[in-house]
Amino acid sequence: MQDELENAGFLHGTVNHKYNFVDPDTGVHTQHVERMWGSARHHLDSYLIEFIWRQAQAVNSEDGFQSVLKAIAKRFPPKK
Repeated sequence: MQDELENAGFLHGTVNHKYNFVDPDTGVHTQHVERMWGSARHHLDSYLIEFIWRQAQAVNSEDGFQSVLKAIAKRFPPKK
């Protein structure tokens, strides 16, 4: 897998935390990965909701925009 990452232009860096938290030669550290995972977790709910909606649209012949408008109207019905 490391070869695939490198072929795609990514660097697979490692840090031995027994000696350093930042590799003194390359500057590699784990904070970039931790930040990316934190961002992914933060957005996961909305990504999953969009994915589910798109899957439902794939089997539904209705126009996507009209479907969104109907879903909004159902969720927020007009006040009487």
